[in-house]
Amino acid sequence: MKRMTEKFPVLAAVLLMAGCQSSGPAQAPNAPEQGLRVLSVSAAELGPTTHGREEPGLAEACRDWRLTPEQVERFFSLSQRYAEGSGLHQRFYFLPCRITGELQADGQRWNFAINAAATASWNNGNEIREFGCSAAECEALVLMMPDGGEAEE
Repeated sequence: MKRMTEKFPVLAAVLLMAGCQSSGPAQAPNAPEQGLRVLSVSAAELGPTTHGREEPGLAEACRDWRLTPEQVERFFSLSQRYAEGSGLHQRFYFLPCRITGELQADGQRWNFAINAAATASWNNGNEIREFGCSAAECEALVLMMPDGGEAEE
C-alpha cells in the first residue's frame, strides 16, 4: 500500500479508516475452479469515488492498468474464493477502477470484474462468486494490495 499512499494520500486515508472494521468470518477454502478460460478482457473503467473527489493520479493509474487474458487467469489462480457474507470487503480495500470481461468455468459463461484493489466477482445471471487475492504474486496484477500480506484465516 506504500506506493498508493504516496500517490493518493486522501484516498489512502479514507481506505485506512474503512480497513479498521472487523475482519469478519473466515474465508471459504475454495480456490477458483480449474479449467478456467478467459474469453474477453475489456479496458479498465474508472467509476465515481466514494468521497466525491477525484484523487490526483487515480484516473491516470486506472487508464494505464491493463491485464491480458493470461494475467486474468493468473489473478484467479492466485485468488481465494470467499463465501457470501464472509467479510471480503473488510479484508480488502476498494478502488473505483475495474477491469471486466467474460470467462468460462464449470461449463458456464461468467461475466467477471476485477477491482484494482485485488478483489473480483463472477456473475452468470443466477449466481455471484466473490474472490480476493492477497498472494504476493498478485501485486504485479493490481493497483493496491491488502495490508498484512496474506488474508486472515
